[in-house]
Amino acid sequence: MREIYKTDAIILSGLPYRDDGKIFLVLSPSLGLCFVKAIGIRSLKSRLRYVLQDLSLVELDLVKGRVGWKITNANLKKNWFRVLRPEKTFLQTTSQIKNLLFRMTDNDADLGEVFSIFNETFDFYTKLSFEEKNDTTVLGLELLVLSKILYSLGYVDFEKWPKEILVEGEIDHALLQQVFKNKSFIIREINRAINESQL
Repeated sequence: MREIYKTDAIILSGLPYRDDGKIFLVLSPSLGLCFVKAIGIRSLKSRLRYVLQDLSLVELDLVKGRVGWKITNANLKKNWFRVLRPEKTFLQTTSQIKNLLFRMTDNDADLGEVFSIFNETFDFYTKLSFEEKNDTTVLGLELLVLSKILYSLGYVDFEKWPKEILVEGEIDHALLQQVFKNKSFIIREINRAINESQL
C-alpha cells in the first residue's frame, strides 16, 4: 500500500484530464508548486468536485504515482473564489503572479513563505469592503506580494529595501501606504530582479 502524504495547498488553477478528471496546479508549503491529479472529479457523483475549486485552501491526501501526485481525499478549509469571482482585475493580477512564480521556481522547491504570502493576501482582500476593492488596492497588493516573493526566493537585497515591506507581518492598510510611499523604488527593483533572473 502506498504511503499517503498530507499537506495544505492553495489551488491556483485546474484543467480537464481525460474523461472525468482534472489536473490542478497547487501551491504547497512543503511541495512548492506542483501538479496533482484528481480522477473522476468531474462526475456529478464526486464529493471532491465541490471541494477542489480554484482559489481554495484545502487539505490534501496525496499518493506518489509513476508520473506525479494523485489526490485520494481532500477537505476544504477556505473558499476565496466565492468572493473573488467578480474581481476581474484581482484575478488577472493573481494569474500573472502565479505564472511568474512558476517560471522562477523549481519543482518541489520549499515555498513555505510564499504559501503564507498568498494565504494572507487572499484573506486580506476578501475581507475588504466593496469600496476598498479597487484597482489601487490591487496594485498595492501586487507590488507587495511580488516584493515579498522575490525576497523569499533570494532576488532582493534586504539592506536596500524599506524593511517593513519585506519582513513578516500582517497585511493591512498601513503596509499598503508604505508600498505606495516607495512605489517608484519598488517597481524599479522588481523589474531589475526579473531582468537579472533572465526570465
